[in-house]
Amino acid sequence: MCEVRDHGGPEVRELAAGIVVAALLAASVPAALAAQACKGAGAPGTVVRGVVVDSATRVPLQGADVRLAWTAAAGEERRFQLASDSTGHFRLCRLPADRPLSLRAHYSGPGPVRQLRLAAGDSAEIELEATARHSELRGQVVRADDGEPLASADVRVLDTPLRTVTDARGAFEFPRIPPGTYRVRFEQLGYGTRTDSVEVGFRSTIELKAPLATAAVKLPPLTVSVRSHVLADAGFYDRREHNPGMFLTRKDWEHRAPGRASEVLRMVPGIRLQPARGGFDNIVLDRRGCAVRYFLDGVRTNSTFQLDEVNVTWIEALEIYRGPAEVPPQFAGFSGSERASCGVIAIWTRSR
Repeated sequence: MCEVRDHGGPEVRELAAGIVVAALLAASVPAALAAQACKGAGAPGTVVRGVVVDSATRVPLQGADVRLAWTAAAGEERRFQLASDSTGHFRLCRLPADRPLSLRAHYSGPGPVRQLRLAAGDSAEIELEATARHSELRGQVVRADDGEPLASADVRVLDTPLRTVTDARGAFEFPRIPPGTYRVRFEQLGYGTRTDSVEVGFRSTIELKAPLATAAVKLPPLTVSVRSHVLADAGFYDRREHNPGMFLTRKDWEHRAPGRASEVLRMVPGIRLQPARGGFDNIVLDRRGCAVRYFLDGVRTNSTFQLDEVNVTWIEALEIYRGPAEVPPQFAGFSGSERASCGVIAIWTRSR
């Protein structure tokens, strides 16, 4: 909890007694009129809902006296009163229809009169002002571990317009706040949020000391994207985004530690490996058993070239197109018997 010090003023007893008297007056209201306080759900008739606020700070006033007056059909004056709740709100039901209604809120002093006239079954929402004798709420936000002040911490009195930030000394101040019970929230990035209940008396000064403990701040996961300048200049990333085919970079096969370049293709569906004569090279075939053609760093190789002629540690990326429908225009430039009807593998090396 916050450390709280309350320095009360000389008028506390007098004002507290005034509230007690107002409560006794409300209790003496005849039962026929007490029904207008909306006791019980679904009270029928004309309804007025509202809130009482301090005219200086706009803070809702708890326990304010709401007074209603009207003239009955026989000409006699009728009166009714009730207190606002812990949030400053009130509700009046079964009000007389088509009669001028006068409402006024009293606290330390009276507020202006509000006039209403409602038809049967209508409802209205209003705001009543009253005058309050203010107290002061001030304090300091510090680090819980060493007591050092926390600057720029957010301090707000919940359900009111009161909000501020701490200065370089961790200090904050609300110089005018009406009496009541409030929830005060303290927040600072990198620290835990805390909310404390504070009782503010009449004409008093409340001093708070609010320690905040450090807290891990949950941030979205870091996304790292690495692009090779070699591959970017060759158009690899653009083709990967817009073209069919399969696109592999070194990070896709390094964990497998392949001994030959053709071994990388074992992870590619629709590709078969056939040992060449001598057993060293592997001939790469498409799903129809047709031998693919190659491009090395953008240049078309001859028909005798095999993928395993390139050391796998030199390769930066591979583009695999498993049939003529997948081959982009820049790799389809074969003629005659060397057309790209069996697919293409484009090899990009790290030394390019």
